[in-house]
Formats: sequence, C-alpha cells, structure tokens
Amino acid sequence: MKKINRRKEFFAPAKQIPWSIVVLLLYSAFIAFYNTYMVVLLEKATGAIEQWDSKRFQQIIMMLIVLFLVHYASKIFYKPHNFKIIRDFSNYLDQKYFAKFLKANNNNTEKIGTGRMISILQKGLITRVDTLINIFRANAMQVGTVLLSLYFLATKSWSFFLIGIGLSGPVATAIGTA
Repeated sequence: MKKINRRKEFFAPAKQIPWSIVVLLLYSAFIAFYNTYMVVLLEKATGAIEQWDSKRFQQIIMMLIVLFLVHYASKIFYKPHNFKIIRDFSNYLDQKYFAKFLKANNNNTEKIGTGRMISILQKGLITRVDTLINIFRANAMQVGTVLLSLYFLATKSWSFFLIGIGLSGPVATAIGTA
C-alpha cells in the first residue's frame, strides 16, 4: 500500500497535464518508429544499389527524404510542448514543495542553511521532472519499437523482427536520455 501511494505521488504531476503527456508518448513512439524504419529503408537502399535498380533506389531515397522531413517537422512541432511539459511539472512541484518549505520551522531550516536548503529543493525538483519525462519517453519508445517489430514479424521475416527488438533497448535508451 505504501509503495502504491509513493508511485501515485511520484506521477501526480502527470495528472495535471494529460494531453501533454499524450503528445509526449506519441512523439516518443514516432521517434522509435522513425529510428527503426530508417534502418529498414537503408537496408532496402543498399539492396537496390547491389541490384543496380536505379528506379527502386530513387523511390527509397524519396521515402527517406519524406520521412526525414516529417521527423524534422515533428521536432519543430514538439519543442514547445516539451517546454510546456517541463514548465507545468516544475510549477506543480514548486507549489507543492516550496509551500512546505515556507511552513517549515525556521530553526530547523537554519541548521542546514537557507541557501543550501533551497538549492537542494531546486536540484531535487529538476531531477524529478527529468526522471518523469524520461520514464514516459523510454516506455513509449519501447512500446512503439515492439509494435513495429511485431508488424515486421507478421509481414516480413524473423530477421526484421530481431532487428527491431534488438534496436528497442539501445534506441530507447539513447533517445530517451538525449
């Protein structure tokens, strides 16, 4: 029961902005799809070069360009949402914890030092916001990559499935912490 309450308290800022969280999850799943599908398209482009099929190679390059432009446009669209998520999480946590700090006993606060206490609070809030965002990103990327890998398993072959599953961990880790 205590662990459940701690988890609810940890994820409480996410309840304040559910639509921003949905945008974060969709964007992260798209990034996972983008990274995995770019590998597949590059593999197809290499196959077209090996077969001297210039028409197919041009089509694949056009798909790569379109996918890259969609990715770039999504980054431009997502950037303000990312700042909004960080701002809203920070505002919620500031209101919650700085109010407790202001109500705290001054004698206990002075033992630690007011400046040091404020620094500890600020660093803790920044760490918590980053952790929350990275948790949502990493989980969405894992789900997006696994779904794409299952699609490859159903439509292509085992090799595509294994490539997708193999990329799900490193890609989600690399992008989720970037």
